[in-house]
Amino acid sequence: MTSELNTMHQIAMEFVDEARSAHQRGEERTARLFFEKAFRLEKVVALAAPMQETYRLTRSVFLRSAASLALDCGLDNEAIQLLQLALSSQPHPAIEPELEELLVKVNARETHQEAATTVTGRLVGADLPNHQIKLQISDSMHLIAVFVPKDNFTKIIKEYWDNTVIVHGVMRPDGSIYLRDIQQAA
Repeated sequence: MTSELNTMHQIAMEFVDEARSAHQRGEERTARLFFEKAFRLEKVVALAAPMQETYRLTRSVFLRSAASLALDCGLDNEAIQLLQLALSSQPHPAIEPELEELLVKVNARETHQEAATTVTGRLVGADLPNHQIKLQISDSMHLIAVFVPKDNFTKIIKEYWDNTVIVHGVMRPDGSIYLRDIQQAA
């Protein structure tokens, strides 16, 4: 049973590697799909791990991994449930601090969720490798970077370059802005 779980865990980790590679190539949708596949598989592995003392470390590692992947997918409630399960089922002492740290992290994220934002500025810059457009705010030299979906990047540059635009987006807890909609300012 545990060799099957270890094999499934390794496959989940291969999905994580694929997700990271896709992210480095700027393929965010593909990255997210691989992270979600990894999470779903790792959750199955974690919940199927034997409860016996002999497998305590293995079970703790699988639960930590599944919770961490849930966070990567933005599934905070899933992460909380997995972490609470891990912490309530006598986790291995070597892994327990990491589980507690992850729980603190997810609880902190819960209080700092994404917020809708609107920015008006002139489209004056583009960062192709990072899929960002740069907006100059009014007549100042202040620039704001906005992440744009890879599929829309070229179209947005062609249509709005050197024009004043209104960007509706989402501001993440780290302050980065992700485009939801863009339109020409009146």
